[in-house]
Amino acid sequence: MDGVAFVNQCPIHPGSSFTYRFKAKPKGTFWYHSHVGSQRTMGLYGALIIREKKPMGMKELIAVITDWNHWDSTEVHQRMLYGMYDHRVKFGSTDSLDGSHFSLFRYESGLINGKGRLYDGNKHNGAPLHIFNVTAGEQYRFRWIAAGALFPFRISIDEHNLTIIASDGYDLKPQTVESLVINPGERYDFIITTDKPVGNYWVRAITLEVNVNHTAEAILRYDTADNMEPESSKKACTQDDKCVVANCPFSYYPKEANTVCIRFDEFKALPDDDPAPTAPQEQLQERFINFAFPGINWYPGSANGRSFVNPPVSAMTQPQELGKYGCGEECTEQTNCHCFGTLDLDHNKVYQIVF
Repeated sequence: MDGVAFVNQCPIHPGSSFTYRFKAKPKGTFWYHSHVGSQRTMGLYGALIIREKKPMGMKELIAVITDWNHWDSTEVHQRMLYGMYDHRVKFGSTDSLDGSHFSLFRYESGLINGKGRLYDGNKHNGAPLHIFNVTAGEQYRFRWIAAGALFPFRISIDEHNLTIIASDGYDLKPQTVESLVINPGERYDFIITTDKPVGNYWVRAITLEVNVNHTAEAILRYDTADNMEPESSKKACTQDDKCVVANCPFSYYPKEANTVCIRFDEFKALPDDDPAPTAPQEQLQERFINFAFPGINWYPGSANGRSFVNPPVSAMTQPQELGKYGCGEECTEQTNCHCFGTLDLDHNKVYQIVF
C-alpha cells in the first residue's frame, strides 16, 4: 500500500480515515508522508521505525530534517510551475559545489524535528532548537531521516565522529566519518560515543549550496551541562587531519578543502538474510529508468523523457484502458512529453531495474 492518490488508490478525504495493514519487515529506519500536492513539504510526515524483537543494544535518538518555507503547499507548487517571485523579484537557482543547479524551491529555514531558525545573513531570530539529551560515557544510535523537498544536507556533530552502520533500512559495514550528506528521502543510522567533556555541542546540517547560508541546527546536550547554547566549533579540516564525508554526490572536493569523499557505492553491505532474487543469466532482463530535469529552469522532472500526468481513468480498477492514454513512440529519453509512462512486466520473472 503505497498510497499515491489517484494512481494506487483513492486519496484519503478530510474527516475520513484509512487503515494500512502490512508486515513490519525489514527492520530499520523508515518514514511515512503524504503524496498529495506539496503536503509533505508543509510537514505531513513522520518517522516509522521498525525494530527487531530483541532488546536494543543502545539508546536511540531520532532526527527528522527538512527544508521549509512559509508558503502554502499549493502556492509552492504553482510557483514552481509558473515562476518564483517574491515582492516582484524573480528567484534565481543556487548551485552546488560541482556546478549542479538546484531547482526553484524557496529555502527559508532548515528544521530538525520541527525546530529551526530564520537566518538573515549571519543573524537569526533566536527560535528554540531541538535538544538531544545524552549521558557521558555511552553510545547512541542516531536515526536520521531526510523529509525535505530539495536540498541535500551535510550533517556533523562538533567534536564527535559518526560511525555509519545503516542506510535506508539496510545494515552496512561500519564506516567512521566526520560528516555525511543526506538527500531527501534517504535515511542514515550512525553511532556516536559520548566521550567528550560534559557540555553542549552543535549538531550542524548545512546544504550543499555555495555562496548562501542555509543551515539547520540542533543541540547535543550532556546530562548536568548548563542550559545554554553551545560554544563548540566545527572541525577544521587540515592537510594533516582531513575531514571524511560520506555519501558525496561528486567524486572529490577541491584540494584546498582538505576533505575526502566516500561515495555511496563505496560502502559495503553486511550479509543479508533477504538476498535479491536470482535467475539464469540468459533470462535476466533489465529495465532502465533515467530521471532528469530537461525543461526550462530544470522543471519539470521526468522519467525516461516523460513528465507525469494523471491518467483520466483509475490505474487500479481500469488498467486495460491505460494504453489509450499513455505516451506514444514519439516520447524518448531526450524529449519532455507530458503524459504517463508504464513499465510492463511479465508475471513470475526476475527483472533488474536500474535507476
